Amino acid sequence: MTSFDRDPEQEELAQQTRDPENRRRPFFVIGQWLGGGKIDIWRVEEAPSDPDERATTHEQYWQDAEDSFGSVEIVYATNPETAAEQARREAL
Repeated sequence: MTSFDRDPEQEELAQQTRDPENRRRPFFVIGQWLGGGKIDIWRVEEAPSDPDERATTHEQYWQDAEDSFGSVEIVYATNPETAAEQARREAL
């Protein structure tokens, strides 16, 4: 296999497997989307990896955030800071 034959997605997956710190995982970004790409982020935390547990926790957080006119988004990133940055980019 030459370097031209490599699949970039497989390369990224292999790197993530070797280095768990660089592995993309789900994060809850909790805050208030103000419009025009502006977000008041209240909290960012790693979401459970189990899809059922993640859905249950998302629902609980969503209900709490809704009471304060906020919301909860799930963002896949390598760390909380990157998750917050990504949520801000996606808000545009």
